[in-house]
Amino acid sequence: MERTRTISWGDPQISKRDAVTSISGLDYLKAIKEDRISPPPVANLVGYKIYEVDNGYAAFDLNPAEYHYNPFATVHGGNLSTLLDTTMTASVLSTLPKHYSCTTIEIKVNFIKSWEG
Repeated sequence: MERTRTISWGDPQISKRDAVTSISGLDYLKAIKEDRISPPPVANLVGYKIYEVDNGYAAFDLNPAEYHYNPFATVHGGNLSTLLDTTMTASVLSTLPKHYSCTTIEIKVNFIKSWEG
């Protein structure tokens, strides 16, 4: 049986945090958590949400669903890497004042486990 999933998101040009805006990184993340600003489209696509945010700290929640599965019916590692990248970037962003931003330059993740099926 085929399954479907519909995804909606807010205009990223409206919800983005420009480096020239007058809002700090922490205030921006809190506004997303409190639904005052739309999250980035990828958050709706993957399904993660800010669980907690403070200065230098961010935690996100992702409830894995069937659409996150890889060919082995386990959560695809790309979802985990996306969540890691998002949490890492948000933690740094939460420390930045207005007029500053950040992005991931490099990320390295190793996870693999074999098992007998």
